[in-house]
Amino acid sequence: STDLVLGPYIGEPTDHVRIPLDRGFCGMALREERTVNVADVTQDPVHIACSLKTRSELVVPIADKSGHFVAELDIDCNRQAAFTPELEVFFQKAVASFPLKEAL
Repeated sequence: STDLVLGPYIGEPTDHVRIPLDRGFCGMALREERTVNVADVTQDPVHIACSLKTRSELVVPIADKSGHFVAELDIDCNRQAAFTPELEVFFQKAVASFPLKEAL
């Protein structure tokens, strides 16, 4: 697919249920195959606002056992700089432990 599709979601209602891979921090995380940690999303035009209250965002790509990126964990916070380097590592370790099979 060329779009990210919003899956299990907790938060305010959003119109952003499909996001092209070439847009936003979520697309960036998958395109660049890396965690994206943004301290102040209001200062970056890449940001796609699911909520106008969001101030910081952490996106961690999730790979299956073959190393293909198949999903991601996207956490938004209403505070600036909410995700410390320690929290970033914590969530990277958490997603690495997900029991994904090959090619979902």
